[in-house]
Amino acid sequence: MPDAVISAARALTLRGNLSVALLGILAAVVTGPFDTHRTLSLPMQILYWSVVILGSIFIATLVQEALSPLERQVPVWVQTLACSLGMAVIFSPLAYGWTLLLVTPLDGSLMAFHWFVLDVALISFAIFAGQRIIIGRIRMAAFEESESGAMPLVAQGPGQAARPRLYRRIAADDPGPIIRIEAMDHFVTVVTPRAQYQLRLRFADAVDQMDGVAGMVTHRSHWVARAAVAEVEREKGRIFLRVACGTKVPVSRKQIAVLEEAGLI
Repeated sequence: MPDAVISAARALTLRGNLSVALLGILAAVVTGPFDTHRTLSLPMQILYWSVVILGSIFIATLVQEALSPLERQVPVWVQTLACSLGMAVIFSPLAYGWTLLLVTPLDGSLMAFHWFVLDVALISFAIFAGQRIIIGRIRMAAFEESESGAMPLVAQGPGQAARPRLYRRIAADDPGPIIRIEAMDHFVTVVTPRAQYQLRLRFADAVDQMDGVAGMVTHRSHWVARAAVAEVEREKGRIFLRVACGTKVPVSRKQIAVLEEAGLI
């Protein structure tokens, strides 16, 4: 959770989020939902909507980070629904209390709390779903337009070691690190803390392109970065490595000796 709080605080410093917040505040002041344009002075409107919109960005990021382990285990729509419910549970009481504190509706009453919660959940679902669709299409467009299906390489600064070649195949704005690689038919899934990418690439070639990173093939279709291994689990005579993103990666019997030699089990 502390890492999620740090990420949420960082989200408030990103230029893109600040631009969206500024536009949102401007739109809210102009349209005046909840009678704010008639019950609050202009400075109070700016204060009210700044807290609401910046707070929503902070809590939305917090919820997404806290629920990020679900990304590798459940369908996208379940992830989106979970994030929306998280917003409804955490953000609704705070926003409702803030509204009660500052805004006095002209008819003397405020929307019932349960309807407020429902509105937050529905709006959050629409925003989270739209975000996933837009980001997915942007990344796919960048993938299709790049040479040989490779993403643009992020230039390294002076004194920085060159990143493994596989990083050329993920989004340029994804800092990594690559946590694990999984083979799926004629594709591989490359997983970072931020996203996962399906690439048309042989598993052996993907592993080869992680040159310079300490990692191991735990199974004929799984590779994990050693730094990402959180713990070793035994279940019904089988061994699994739980990695930083929360996924359990199987260890084949042939690889047990390799992992024992590496000191992992």
